[in-house]
Amino acid sequence: MSLILKFIFILTLTLPAWSELMPFLHGQSLAPKIAELYFGQNIKISIPLNSWKLKSKTSMAAEFQKSIASGDLLRAEVREFKLEKKMNFKTYVHQWIRDYEKFNFTKLTHQPVKINQMTAYLVDLKHNTIDSYQRQAIFKKKKNIVLITCQSKKKSQKALLVNCNQLIRSFSWNLD
Repeated sequence: MSLILKFIFILTLTLPAWSELMPFLHGQSLAPKIAELYFGQNIKISIPLNSWKLKSKTSMAAEFQKSIASGDLLRAEVREFKLEKKMNFKTYVHQWIRDYEKFNFTKLTHQPVKINQMTAYLVDLKHNTIDSYQRQAIFKKKKNIVLITCQSKKKSQKALLVNCNQLIRSFSWNLD
């Protein structure tokens, strides 16, 4: 019996040290803390605090960056546009894609996808003269367009896709 009491006594003395190592002892969750970022009138991004870091924010855009294991830097921008007139989403995307060549990009893929019950277009691009790979997600609701662009060096393409997809999935409209 005295061995059990000694164990309980030692355990209570070391509990503060254990609680630093195990936050759930204080009722804290082990799940990553989420930052909800609202900007513009219509955009909400929910990202883990240990993930993308906010670099700048205006009323219509936000820029993020993230360092990865290779030492490379991933960049992302979320930008909101307002269309002058109502336009079919597919038509808008194809019009947008045609302009890539003017800026020396080659379109690798583009496809409509469902993200959080929303239709979006994913577009993968590579720059013809700069060491750059990009993934864009284009969302449309009413006359509002949200463009999420992620960019990295071509050698970091796989890391970019994983991290960019996380950012894209965190997007939601703040519209009725």
